[in-house]
Amino acid sequence: MYAKEGSRSWKLLRAAIGNRPVVTLSEHEAERWQTAGGRAAAVRYGSTFPELNETVEPQTAGAATPTSVTVFIGGSSDRDPNAIEALAREVRASHSAVRLVIATGDHEASDDGQVVRLSSVTPASFSELIADSDVVYLPLADNGRAAGHMVLVEALQRGKPVVATWVAGMDEYFDDVHVIRAKSDALPQLVSVGMIFRGRATEVHQYWKAHHSKEAFGERILDALDRLRAGGPR
Repeated sequence: MYAKEGSRSWKLLRAAIGNRPVVTLSEHEAERWQTAGGRAAAVRYGSTFPELNETVEPQTAGAATPTSVTVFIGGSSDRDPNAIEALAREVRASHSAVRLVIATGDHEASDDGQVVRLSSVTPASFSELIADSDVVYLPLADNGRAAGHMVLVEALQRGKPVVATWVAGMDEYFDDVHVIRAKSDALPQLVSVGMIFRGRATEVHQYWKAHHSKEAFGERILDALDRLRAGGPR
């Protein structure tokens, strides 16, 4: 339900859907829908993305070394540009072996050796960038909507840990092991998580399979619909 409460899109959705049951991707969205008079239940998002031609352990793009860490930021919905720029500046100023790859589609392509910006990428290339990273970072702006879930789920499928800004629409996705709340000083945390999870891709993938695969998601949707039909959340 990618619409802000009270916006024109929100009002059109409320008028069109009425009292029909709605399944949302966050408790925050479900609660707002219920407050507005609708019937909703929340489920955590899941999906199964196409397999890559080759599965590899984390390696950095381009001028990589085994001791460097690649941080990937991708997607565009409700990303926080200020947080992205702050991290880019910190990476450039740091003496750590960090490579930051940004694929948010809002800058011209550039590569200064530490910060790589990609102007546009195909879905297949986007998946490869996730697979080639050590950690995926989701710097989110709290705009009252649920965002970032697709990138989060694909990262887990590719065996990558996720560090994300806390926003209301992401709250129930944190397990503080594989999906971790970002600290105010993100760079040291990202480097630490990236290093800690090297060699643990199978563990992260199994977490995705149990909790965020298409099959797990489908089971949650069916359960939510059963509850709604039985007179659950209004």
